[in-house]
Amino acid sequence: MTKPKNFLLLLAAIAFVALGGMAYMVYYQDQILKNMDNATLTLSKQSTSSETEFIENDLTDTDFADLDQELSLIEKELESD
Repeated sequence: MTKPKNFLLLLAAIAFVALGGMAYMVYYQDQILKNMDNATLTLSKQSTSSETEFIENDLTDTDFADLDQELSLIEKELESD
């Protein structure tokens, strides 16, 4: 009689850990997408003009500081696989 109870407890524990892991992954992906969305919104505010003055303004306003950070995240994901 204790074997079925132990099996059910073990199954419940495994399900709990799996659901917790999935919730963490969804939260982590949501944070990444929010950061990417901010960058996308910034890029979408650029001018559509082909005049030099507007292109220079767009380049000045664009923040390239996070490019290295994004590359390091991509490298970490590739190395973990």
